[in-house]
Amino acid sequence: MLIQSSYERASGPIAMGLLDFCNVGIDGSAERGLGDTIETAVLAERLGYKRYWLAEHWGADVSTPSPELLTPIIAGMTERIRVGPAGVLLPFYSPLKVASNALLAERLSPGRIDLGLARGGAAPQVVRALAGHVDANIAATYPDKVREVVSYLEGRGPVLGGPNISSVPEVWVLGAGGSSAPLAAQLGTSFALSLFHPGAAADPTIIRDLYRSNFLPSPIGPHGPRACIAVAGVCADTDANAQRMGLAHTNSFVRPNIIGTPERWRDEMDALCRRFAVDEVVVLELSRDPDDHRAAIEALAGVFALDALTTA
Repeated sequence: MLIQSSYERASGPIAMGLLDFCNVGIDGSAERGLGDTIETAVLAERLGYKRYWLAEHWGADVSTPSPELLTPIIAGMTERIRVGPAGVLLPFYSPLKVASNALLAERLSPGRIDLGLARGGAAPQVVRALAGHVDANIAATYPDKVREVVSYLEGRGPVLGGPNISSVPEVWVLGAGGSSAPLAAQLGTSFALSLFHPGAAADPTIIRDLYRSNFLPSPIGPHGPRACIAVAGVCADTDANAQRMGLAHTNSFVRPNIIGTPERWRDEMDALCRRFAVDEVVVLELSRDPDDHRAAIEALAGVFALDALTTA
């Protein structure tokens, strides 16, 4: 059955998540970077963020390229925030192994695990080491591998993907354009549209026409169509400070969407949510200094009135 939707964002609060690129620490060490990631995730839960997503990247500037291993560690140190990789670079991996890892994390933290799947890319030498070969068409395997991951989570794969548990991870198909939206709709998964990748198609019809209008219910997705947008930028107490910190951003794979004060973020994110008809955003806050980064996510939590945990 096709679910037709004329969704419009309500005037209620925007749910917010954080995306962590798992960079090395400001001192260049992986240990410091991992500590910063874990500390920020714990803070994000206390501040009321809904999700904490961990990116998979391969390079000297990341503290770990294995977000699926870090996921249960962070979930075990928190209580309610949803945690997961965003996303696993699926063309390079066995769908069975990806599904099994996600099911294990879900068993340890029921109802709190997200599984983001991405087409992604890596340097040729990394691709060869991961996949055993370099094939110019390796990305073409992605749709079939997404279907296979979902089949294991639904319990209809050729072998058992993991223990029979009462819940499964929420699957998010990630995209920076329209090619992945129909796949998410067909499989009944959630869909995240990145607005910060260079060349990203900032087109609201991707979510409206390609995803929501074609959404088919899934046995592992009891909810209807669920979409979010992902944005990147720098938040600081003044526009001048934000611009100054933004100059330190050197990742050519990220195009900042918003640089400015929390109030500027509130206004621009509200406009984006209305334009794309979503009520959830995942934020990649780009401040390199961990103190600046934590101050930024605290300020964003305040200006968006997130439901912070209170402690006695």
